[in-house]
Amino acid sequence: MMRSSHYILFCLHLMVAVLSATLPMGAQTRMQGDKVHMQVRTEKKLNRFGLRSDPYDGVYHFGSFWLEGAYSQFMASQSQAINKGGYGVGGGLSYLYQNGRMLISTGVGVRYQVAYTAVANYTATYPRVRDTQGTEYDLNILFEDRTDLARSLYINVPLMAGAYFYRRWYVMAGFKFEAQLIGSTSMSALATSVAYYDRYIGPIGEMDNHGLRRQVPLAREGDKLNLGLDVLASLELGHEWKMKKGTRYIRGDIDRRDYRVRLALFADVGILSVMPSHTANPLYGIPADTRYDFDTFTMTHLFASDQASGALRNIFAGVKLSFHFGYKTRQKCIMCSSRGRQQYLKNYN
Repeated sequence: MMRSSHYILFCLHLMVAVLSATLPMGAQTRMQGDKVHMQVRTEKKLNRFGLRSDPYDGVYHFGSFWLEGAYSQFMASQSQAINKGGYGVGGGLSYLYQNGRMLISTGVGVRYQVAYTAVANYTATYPRVRDTQGTEYDLNILFEDRTDLARSLYINVPLMAGAYFYRRWYVMAGFKFEAQLIGSTSMSALATSVAYYDRYIGPIGEMDNHGLRRQVPLAREGDKLNLGLDVLASLELGHEWKMKKGTRYIRGDIDRRDYRVRLALFADVGILSVMPSHTANPLYGIPADTRYDFDTFTMTHLFASDQASGALRNIFAGVKLSFHFGYKTRQKCIMCSSRGRQQYLKNYN
């Protein structure tokens, strides 16, 4: 009898050691006399169907959608362009796969971007022009304070992979393949015309009878930028909240949906240059016979004009809010009873 009690006590100690080694983080076991006490500090895992893993040890499938808002700008290597920034908003649908702490996601999304680009001052010179009295002079038209605006709607396909690294904090990295759908451009500037006469020292301006004016506002609308296909390197860092957990069955399935919400910071940086193909459209169109009439001037977005050169890349950095709805779950079984013996674990609810 003495040997039997020692053997039972040895088995209990052995079971405590095994449980301590196999239970997920947050579970504790201890011995008090000949009784085993087990405490689980994480989400409820022990019920009449057995003991199962926490939400970061099983296999999960989620249908998701996301919304995002970001600072955005064109990164141009062209010396005439001065990046002024802009913004982007978007959203989309995705599929999220989780296996333990590993994450894989893909989907399809749309993004609307508004990007501002300041253009360096430009002077158009017309030598030996005659005024109304037949006197020759050189006509200079200065364009300053110019800002080019580009609006674009994109479709993108993300391909991301990552992992949970601390509790419910996660990081994901990958690529987004993006194509422009529609868009438009706007240009604004101030125009000033001055005359240089051989007989006078210095410029002469603000003479309406000679067609000379100072800082006349110009505003024009244009077609979209025909941006090329882009591949963006993407990084996402965020936190997850589990809004509703599923009830576990003996086989690891659930009878309620698993809902999660994520809030993350992200950055997308273009790898490819999306500079439009070279065109013959002039940056400023000034008709020869109406060069004094500013209303007849035309303007083309810098990156769609004959002066476009170098590389052009996109960048986005902002906040992403996503909602995930679990539709299929399989959690790891740590200690489960058979269907015929479920009643022996019913007191652990």
